[in-house]
Amino acid sequence: MDELTSAFMKALPELPQDIAFTYKSEIRTILTLKDGSIFPGAQPVSLEPRRGLPDIVINEYLLCEKTDGTRFLLYIPIDFTEPNMALDLTAHTTESEGLALPRTYFLIDREYNFHKTEG
Repeated sequence: MDELTSAFMKALPELPQDIAFTYKSEIRTILTLKDGSIFPGAQPVSLEPRRGLPDIVINEYLLCEKTDGTRFLLYIPIDFTEPNMALDLTAHTTESEGLALPRTYFLIDREYNFHKTEG
């Protein structure tokens, strides 16, 4: 990890493992993973036009950009059981230059540590 990214991540509070376990369970359920103890982030995959593109068009998939040397998963927990949450995210978000995000979200590093950030 480069120095700038390392300094940024060290400035973010890390969740205690007992609290992170709850989010790991949610991620395991969302991604239908058998083992919830390993980092579920991006794994390098090459797509061949004849073989890979039809899979993308036909099936649901998750996309994550991976810059060399840095691998994080952005996790934004949203409680869809709250009334109108799916329809009115603005009540639960902050806005920055036109981008609306829930107030709390997490950057998850390769060691599967959760770093809390707000904004």
